[in-house]
Formats: sequence, C-alpha cells, structure tokens
Amino acid sequence: MTNPPRSQRPEAAGEAAASLVRLMARLRAECPWDRKQTFADLSGYLLEECHEALDALARRDLDALEGELGDLLFEIVFLAELGREEGAFDLASVAERVHAKMVAR
Repeated sequence: MTNPPRSQRPEAAGEAAASLVRLMARLRAECPWDRKQTFADLSGYLLEECHEALDALARRDLDALEGELGDLLFEIVFLAELGREEGAFDLASVAERVHAKMVAR
C-alpha cells in the first residue's frame, strides 16, 4: 500500500477527518459487526492501538507510526460516532473541547 501524498494545506486535515466520519457513519449503517459495537467493546481496541502506536514510536518507525496513528484515529472516530448516536458528543465537539483546553493553557 502506498501512502497518499502529504498536503501542506491545513484544511486538508479537516477534509480527511470529515471523510473518515462519513465512512464511519456508513459502516455503522451497513456493517453488522460495526453496528453491534458498544463503548465497552471498543475499549480493548483503543488500548491495543495505543500500544501499537507507542511501539512504533519507541522504534522511531515513522511509517509504522503513521499507520498506527491512523488506526488510533479510527478508534477515536468510532467512539465519537457512538457518542453522536447517543446525543452526548461527536468528533467536532471533541476537537473543539481540546482546542479550547489548549488555548486556555
């Protein structure tokens, strides 16, 4: 698998995130496995992806780190979709919350 070209446009991150959010909504609607997942079910996957990202970071394997960060991001998007479905939060509110937190610091 070849990596997509890197963009120098800051808005490219938002466009890519929006595309991932749309994909997650589609998977939840169409895929029986994705549809049945709960917060509790995803906790193990989240931890596993964190460990894999940490391993790639420790090895300074930037190609592997990019992939593992993508897997970790997917888990975050998945959890945010569950939050949206429950009316509690979504990826935008998560991003806005951390943005406000960092600005306040």
